[in-house]
Amino acid sequence: MPSLFGLSLPASADWQRSIPARLQNFWHWWLGELRQLLPSQLRRLSPLQQRVILLDVEEERIEIAVRRGDNLHRVGIIGSSPADDTSTRQPPAAALRALLQDERQEHTRVIARLAQQHVLTCIIELPAAARENLSQVLSYEMDRYTPFSNDAACFDYRILATTPDKLTLRLYVTSRSLIERILTQARQLGLTVYAVSIIDTDATERLTDPIDVSINLLPETLREQPDSRGRLIKRALVTFTIVLLTVNLALPFWLQHQRLLQLEQNLSSVRSSAASAIALRDEHRNFLATLERIGQSRKAQPSALSVLNELSTVLPDSTWLSRFELKGGTLQLQGESSASAALIGLVEASALFDGAEFRSPITQDPRTGKENFQIHAQLVRGTAP
Repeated sequence: MPSLFGLSLPASADWQRSIPARLQNFWHWWLGELRQLLPSQLRRLSPLQQRVILLDVEEERIEIAVRRGDNLHRVGIIGSSPADDTSTRQPPAAALRALLQDERQEHTRVIARLAQQHVLTCIIELPAAARENLSQVLSYEMDRYTPFSNDAACFDYRILATTPDKLTLRLYVTSRSLIERILTQARQLGLTVYAVSIIDTDATERLTDPIDVSINLLPETLREQPDSRGRLIKRALVTFTIVLLTVNLALPFWLQHQRLLQLEQNLSSVRSSAASAIALRDEHRNFLATLERIGQSRKAQPSALSVLNELSTVLPDSTWLSRFELKGGTLQLQGESSASAALIGLVEASALFDGAEFRSPITQDPRTGKENFQIHAQLVRGTAP
C-alpha cells in the first residue's frame, strides 16, 4: 500500500472516504515537523506544539492522558476494572473536568482509543463493483460478516488489495453502545471526541505512539460538528493568515520593484540632464573653436589700417580711390588715375598683395581726363605686422 509522509494511502473509495482524517493527520504531522526545528526553550512555548487528549478504553475504565508534543501527562481514570487496586484512588469526574479545563482549546484533538478486545476484525472479499458505495454495502452486509446488526455496529475498514474482479479489505467493528457510552463520558468531562481509533498493543508504550486516526470507528452521525460561527471564525483566521503570509512574501519583492522603478526614473532624469550637459559642452567647444579660427584668421591677415597704409605707399599721388573694400582675404579697389595701367605692377610689387588684376576695362573720364579703374587682389596670409 503506498504511503505519503508516513500516512498509508488506501485505494479508491477508501481514500475518498478518509480524506478529512488523512488531511488532519498530515496537518498535525507537519506542525510536529515544524516544531522540531525550534530551539528546545521555544519548543515548549510554541503554538505549533501538538496537544492531544487521549481516552484509552480498556474493560470498564477509561484512562485519560494529555500529550503535548513528545511529553505525556496522565490525568486520571474513569471507572475501574477487577484488576485495579481498590486502594488506588482516582479523582472524580468533576475534578478531572477541572484538570482538563486548561487543555480544552480549539486546536486540541480528543481521541478515544479502544483496546483490541473491544474491536472485532475480519478479512472479507467483495466484488470490485462494490468499490463505489463500499460503506453502504458493508452496512447492508454487516449481519452477514459479524454478530452485529447494522443499527448496533460502528465500523471502519482498510482496503488490503484490489484486483479487477474483487476487493480484499480488513473490517473493524465495535458496539455502538460502547461508542455512545464513551461519548457520554467525554461530554461529562466537557470534551468533544474527534475520533475513535484502536490501541496498538504491540507498542512498548502505547500512550506515546504517534496518533493515527486512519481507522475511525466514530460514525458520521455521532460526530459532533463545531458550530458554524466557530468554523467561520477559523476560516477567517486561516484566510487572514494566508493573506498575511502572501503579503509578507510579496511585499519585499513589490517594494524592490517600486525601488527599481524609482531608480529607473531617477536614472532617466540624470540621463536627460547629462545629455543636455553634453550638448551644451559640445556647443561651447564649437563656439571656442570658431573663436579660435577667427583669432587665427585675424592673426594671419593684416588689418584694414595696415592695408590702407600700404596702398598709400605703393600708389602714386595722381591716383584717387573712390572705393575701398576689404572682405576676408579679398581686396576691391576702385578709383581714377593718370596711369592706371601701371597700378597692377605697383600692387603686385607689395608684399601684402597677390593676384592683382583689373576687373573691368579701363575707361577715361572726359570731364577730368583721368582713367577709371577697378582692381581685384588677394591679401597674402602671414603678412600681418
